[in-house]
Amino acid sequence: MNKISTIIVCFLLVTSCKNDVNNNVSKKEKVNNNLNLIITPDLSNRITKYTKHKPLNDTLLIKTLLNSYYPNIYRSNNRLTGQKDQISFLFTNPTIITEHNINMENLDMDFSKMTDGKRIQYFVSHTENIAPFEFDKEKMNNEVRKFYNNSYTNVGGADIFNFFKSKIKASKIKKNKKPLKINQTMVYNNQRNILILFTDGYIEAGMYGNKNCKNNSCVFLDKKRVDNFRTKFKASAHSDMKAFFEENNYGIEPVKNDLLKDLEVIVVEMYDRSLADSGSQRIMPNDLDILKLFWADWLQKSGVKRHKLLGTVNSADEFEKNIISFIEGN
Repeated sequence: MNKISTIIVCFLLVTSCKNDVNNNVSKKEKVNNNLNLIITPDLSNRITKYTKHKPLNDTLLIKTLLNSYYPNIYRSNNRLTGQKDQISFLFTNPTIITEHNINMENLDMDFSKMTDGKRIQYFVSHTENIAPFEFDKEKMNNEVRKFYNNSYTNVGGADIFNFFKSKIKASKIKKNKKPLKINQTMVYNNQRNILILFTDGYIEAGMYGNKNCKNNSCVFLDKKRVDNFRTKFKASAHSDMKAFFEENNYGIEPVKNDLLKDLEVIVVEMYDRSLADSGSQRIMPNDLDILKLFWADWLQKSGVKRHKLLGTVNSADEFEKNIISFIEGN
């Protein structure tokens, strides 16, 4: 072997060893993705007035979500151990907590303080006894049914605009923790904050009129404004609704809340008031298409990390699939 060949062989060996070292480093890293699930029900007149085309009530959907947590959400994205998750509630109108005598302790399940062994015992009973999770889940479901039943007879308002602006506080949003080195392995605990918002998509809190708008950007999105947008779009020469929206500066006024950059939002059960009583389409573009256009622009400009907007669902299975799909990054 000549001198040049020897040099080339040595270079290849060194490069190979370097790659092996890098691969070994990457294999000594572990990433835990922890879920902070925040359930927020809009308890305005949407729960009593607009129910014709809403096949399932919120209490059933929330129960489906809780039933789905273990094992489906718990093991989502191949999470097998180390889940430091939390499930809690946050209300758009906090005054209902005292008005309906809501026990907030029953609306919070925090698994982050459990060791892996204790967590498994919490979810899975290896005896004839029922797992503790089943008891806590039932307490949460009972509390949900209680405040919904009270809300049916004493409907409160829901200020969605100011909810994003000021009700989402630092105490509710979890941050990534510093990585730890355990037995030569770097362990990264990443935190995902996921807001599951039950609302019909119409932002109505009494703040109407030009004084609450800057040109075509307002702090509200009521039925009248949706209808007005549709009329002007159809009268224009545009065939592209999004282009018309952007060129005419339509929108919801963005909120300033730095915490939103760490928040993922899935809006569920957006309700289309433009449907006929039979449930068929009678107007195009329909309300739902317009609501989604305004909301997508609003959440993006307000700095929300990620979002998904969904209309009403026809089954609990459909709802569960939507939630898990969002959690898995789809």
